[in-house]
Amino acid sequence: MKQLLLIEPDFAVAQVLKQLLRFLGFQVRVATNVCAVPLSTHFDFVICDLDLLNFLNDQHVLRHLHQLRIPVLILLTASTDPTKLTRAGSLGATCVLKKPISQEVLHAALLASEQLIQNGARPDISRIL
Repeated sequence: MKQLLLIEPDFAVAQVLKQLLRFLGFQVRVATNVCAVPLSTHFDFVICDLDLLNFLNDQHVLRHLHQLRIPVLILLTASTDPTKLTRAGSLGATCVLKKPISQEVLHAALLASEQLIQNGARPDISRIL
Protein backbone atom coordinates (compact mmCIF):
# COMPACT_ATOMS: atom_id res chain seq x y z
CA MET A 1 0.00 0.00 0.00
CA LYS A 2 1.35 3.44 -0.95
CA GLN A 3 2.24 5.77 1.91
CA LEU A 4 0.92 9.32 1.64
CA LEU A 5 1.53 12.36 3.83
CA LEU A 6 -1.28 14.92 3.76
CA ILE A 7 -0.28 18.35 5.09
CA GLU A 8 -3.46 20.34 5.59
CA PRO A 9 -4.05 22.86 8.38
CA ASP A 10 -7.87 22.78 8.12
CA PHE A 11 -9.11 19.80 10.14
CA ALA A 12 -12.38 19.38 8.23
CA VAL A 13 -10.67 19.51 4.83
CA ALA A 14 -8.02 17.08 6.05
CA GLN A 15 -10.63 14.57 7.20
CA VAL A 16 -12.51 14.67 3.87
CA LEU A 17 -9.29 14.27 1.88
CA LYS A 18 -8.10 11.50 4.19
CA GLN A 19 -11.28 9.50 3.57
CA LEU A 20 -11.01 10.03 -0.21
CA LEU A 21 -7.38 8.95 -0.22
CA ARG A 22 -8.07 5.87 1.88
CA PHE A 23 -10.90 4.95 -0.48
CA LEU A 24 -8.37 5.21 -3.33
CA GLY A 25 -6.12 2.72 -1.54
CA PHE A 26 -3.55 4.91 0.19
CA GLN A 27 -2.32 4.69 3.74
CA VAL A 28 -2.63 8.30 4.91
CA ARG A 29 -0.90 10.25 7.64
CA VAL A 30 -2.23 13.75 8.31
CA ALA A 31 -0.03 16.54 9.62
CA THR A 32 -0.63 20.24 10.09
CA ASN A 33 3.09 20.97 9.85
CA VAL A 34 5.59 19.04 7.74
CA CYS A 35 8.44 19.87 10.09
CA ALA A 36 6.80 17.73 12.80
CA VAL A 37 7.16 14.60 10.63
CA PRO A 38 10.17 12.49 11.70
CA LEU A 39 12.89 12.24 9.04
CA SER A 40 12.92 8.45 9.44
CA THR A 41 9.37 8.22 8.06
CA HIS A 42 8.94 7.03 4.45
CA PHE A 43 6.26 8.43 2.14
CA ASP A 44 5.65 7.82 -1.56
CA PHE A 45 3.55 10.98 -1.96
CA VAL A 46 3.03 14.29 -0.22
CA ILE A 47 -0.06 16.43 -0.71
CA CYS A 48 0.39 19.87 0.81
CA ASP A 49 -1.72 23.00 1.03
CA LEU A 50 0.06 25.73 -0.96
CA ASP A 51 -1.14 28.44 1.40
CA LEU A 52 0.58 26.62 4.26
CA LEU A 53 3.85 26.90 2.35
CA ASN A 54 3.18 30.61 1.84
CA PHE A 55 2.63 31.02 5.58
CA LEU A 56 5.75 29.08 6.59
CA ASN A 57 9.28 29.54 5.35
CA ASP A 58 9.13 27.81 1.95
CA GLN A 59 12.77 26.90 1.87
CA HIS A 60 12.68 25.37 5.34
CA VAL A 61 9.65 23.23 4.46
CA LEU A 62 11.10 22.19 1.10
CA ARG A 63 14.42 21.25 2.73
CA HIS A 64 12.53 19.05 5.19
CA LEU A 65 10.58 17.41 2.35
CA HIS A 66 13.86 16.83 0.49
CA GLN A 67 15.29 15.16 3.59
CA LEU A 68 12.22 12.89 3.64
CA ARG A 69 13.14 11.94 0.03
CA ILE A 70 9.62 12.51 -1.26
CA PRO A 71 9.41 11.61 -4.96
CA VAL A 72 6.05 13.32 -5.55
CA LEU A 73 4.76 16.63 -4.21
CA ILE A 74 1.20 17.65 -5.06
CA LEU A 75 0.15 21.12 -3.95
CA LEU A 76 -3.46 22.13 -3.28
CA THR A 77 -4.78 25.66 -3.43
CA ALA A 78 -8.01 27.58 -3.42
CA SER A 79 -6.20 30.54 -4.95
CA THR A 80 -6.79 31.76 -8.49
CA ASP A 81 -3.80 34.11 -8.32
CA PRO A 82 -1.60 33.25 -11.35
CA THR A 83 1.53 34.37 -9.47
CA LYS A 84 0.90 31.81 -6.72
CA LEU A 85 0.21 29.07 -9.25
CA THR A 86 3.41 29.83 -11.19
CA ARG A 87 5.39 29.95 -7.97
CA ALA A 88 4.03 26.55 -6.98
CA GLY A 89 5.66 25.00 -10.03
CA SER A 90 8.97 26.59 -9.10
CA LEU A 91 8.78 24.94 -5.68
CA GLY A 92 9.20 21.54 -7.32
CA ALA A 93 5.59 20.44 -7.29
CA THR A 94 4.62 17.55 -9.51
CA CYS A 95 1.28 19.29 -9.97
CA VAL A 96 -0.99 21.91 -8.47
CA LEU A 97 -4.67 21.14 -7.95
CA LYS A 98 -7.35 23.73 -7.28
CA LYS A 99 -9.76 23.28 -4.38
CA PRO A 100 -12.42 22.02 -4.22
CA ILE A 101 -11.08 18.76 -5.60
CA SER A 102 -13.23 15.97 -6.92
CA GLN A 103 -12.36 12.34 -6.29
CA GLU A 104 -11.80 11.86 -10.03
CA VAL A 105 -9.31 14.75 -10.31
CA LEU A 106 -7.44 13.63 -7.19
CA HIS A 107 -7.28 10.05 -8.44
CA ALA A 108 -6.05 11.13 -11.89
CA ALA A 109 -3.34 13.30 -10.32
CA LEU A 110 -2.16 10.43 -8.14
CA LEU A 111 -2.11 8.01 -11.09
CA ALA A 112 -0.14 10.53 -13.14
CA SER A 113 2.25 10.91 -10.21
CA GLU A 114 2.73 7.15 -10.05
CA GLN A 115 3.68 7.37 -13.71
CA LEU A 116 6.31 9.90 -12.65
CA ILE A 117 7.79 7.45 -10.18
CA GLN A 118 7.85 4.59 -12.70
CA ASN A 119 9.21 6.57 -15.66
CA GLY A 120 11.36 9.12 -13.88
CA ALA A 121 9.69 11.98 -15.81
CA ARG A 122 7.04 14.50 -14.81
CA PRO A 123 3.58 13.51 -16.07
CA ASP A 124 1.49 15.87 -18.16
CA ILE A 125 -1.63 16.32 -16.07
CA SER A 126 -2.63 19.73 -17.40
CA ARG A 127 -5.71 18.16 -18.98
CA ILE A 128 -7.15 17.29 -15.56
CA LEU A 129 -6.53 20.57 -13.72
